[in-house]
Amino acid sequence: MQKISTEELIQYIYNETSVSQSTLIKDSLENDWNLREEYEQLKNTIEEVSSLSFSPNSKTIDNILKYA
Repeated sequence: MQKISTEELIQYIYNETSVSQSTLIKDSLENDWNLREEYEQLKNTIEEVSSLSFSPNSKTIDNILKYA
Protein backbone atom coordinates (compact mmCIF):
# COMPACT_ATOMS: atom_id res chain seq x y z
CA MET A 1 0.00 0.00 0.00
CA GLN A 2 1.27 3.46 -0.93
CA LYS A 3 2.15 5.87 1.87
CA ILE A 4 -0.25 8.84 1.91
CA SER A 5 1.38 12.17 2.78
CA THR A 6 -0.07 14.95 4.90
CA GLU A 7 -0.16 17.15 1.81
CA GLU A 8 -2.25 14.55 -0.01
CA LEU A 9 -4.65 14.36 2.92
CA ILE A 10 -5.10 18.13 2.84
CA GLN A 11 -5.74 18.01 -0.89
CA TYR A 12 -8.28 15.25 -0.28
CA ILE A 13 -10.06 17.33 2.37
CA TYR A 14 -10.30 20.23 -0.08
CA ASN A 15 -11.45 17.88 -2.89
CA GLU A 16 -8.33 18.64 -4.93
CA THR A 17 -7.37 15.05 -5.70
CA SER A 18 -8.06 13.05 -8.83
CA VAL A 19 -10.68 10.32 -8.78
CA SER A 20 -8.02 7.59 -8.65
CA GLN A 21 -6.07 9.36 -5.91
CA SER A 22 -9.29 9.94 -3.92
CA THR A 23 -10.11 6.24 -4.18
CA LEU A 24 -6.64 5.30 -2.98
CA ILE A 25 -6.84 7.71 -0.04
CA LYS A 26 -10.34 6.55 0.89
CA ASP A 27 -9.22 2.92 0.89
CA SER A 28 -6.16 3.80 2.93
CA LEU A 29 -8.27 5.68 5.47
CA GLU A 30 -10.47 2.61 5.92
CA ASN A 31 -7.49 0.34 6.53
CA ASP A 32 -4.96 2.50 8.38
CA TRP A 33 -6.02 3.69 11.82
CA ASN A 34 -3.05 6.08 12.18
CA LEU A 35 -3.78 7.69 8.84
CA ARG A 36 -7.45 8.02 9.79
CA GLU A 37 -6.47 9.74 13.03
CA GLU A 38 -4.22 12.19 11.17
CA TYR A 39 -7.02 12.85 8.68
CA GLU A 40 -9.52 13.60 11.46
CA GLN A 41 -7.07 15.95 13.19
CA LEU A 42 -6.37 17.81 9.95
CA LYS A 43 -10.05 18.05 9.10
CA ASN A 44 -10.92 19.40 12.56
CA THR A 45 -8.08 21.91 12.45
CA ILE A 46 -9.12 23.15 9.00
CA GLU A 47 -12.72 23.54 10.18
CA GLU A 48 -11.61 25.48 13.27
CA VAL A 49 -9.34 27.79 11.29
CA SER A 50 -12.06 28.37 8.70
CA SER A 51 -14.48 29.47 11.41
CA LEU A 52 -12.13 32.13 12.81
CA SER A 53 -12.97 35.74 12.17
CA PHE A 54 -10.35 38.46 12.02
CA SER A 55 -10.87 42.20 12.15
CA PRO A 56 -8.47 45.10 12.66
CA ASN A 57 -8.28 47.02 15.89
CA SER A 58 -10.50 50.14 15.88
CA LYS A 59 -7.42 52.33 16.57
CA THR A 60 -5.83 50.95 13.41
CA ILE A 61 -8.92 51.84 11.38
CA ASP A 62 -8.94 55.35 12.87
CA ASN A 63 -5.27 55.81 11.94
CA ILE A 64 -5.93 54.74 8.36
CA LEU A 65 -8.91 57.06 8.06
CA LYS A 66 -6.90 59.97 9.47
CA TYR A 67 -4.13 59.31 6.98
CA ALA A 68 -6.53 59.07 4.02
